[in-house]
Amino acid sequence: MSNPDDCVFCALYRGKAESSTVFRNNRVMAAMTIQPTHVGHVLLFPALHVEDFALLDQESLGYLFHVAGRLKAAVCAAIPCQGFQLLINQGEGTRQRENCRHLHVHLMPCSLNVPVEEGARRAEVPRTQLDEIAQQIARRLDVGAAFAVR
Repeated sequence: MSNPDDCVFCALYRGKAESSTVFRNNRVMAAMTIQPTHVGHVLLFPALHVEDFALLDQESLGYLFHVAGRLKAAVCAAIPCQGFQLLINQGEGTRQRENCRHLHVHLMPCSLNVPVEEGARRAEVPRTQLDEIAQQIARRLDVGAAFAVR
């Protein structure tokens, strides 16, 4: 298991690393990735440091994917897309860096103009551009009763 003290996602959640935050509450956080495969590529992760989604209890896993669904709607309202991908990388075979083993869901809008296979990795995007996209998505995110913390 990776060390939460060295985890980039734990640092993001605690505000110890710079992020372009779309949404954050006491259970999950959504932020733009600094190396997006597509414009609008968001990472969603639980506040709790956990590496394996199978270790989350049913309610927490359900909440994570409930938020993912709301984020998908907001991303597609902000970014023109003709498709969408959800992805969870887990384990050494996925080539994750040691400090990225915190469970996270990639939410990636797809466009007919950018083939999926071209989305391997792009260069880092300037923080100002990520902040702008994060704000566009956040404005379209329904954060009412649907995100109530029980």
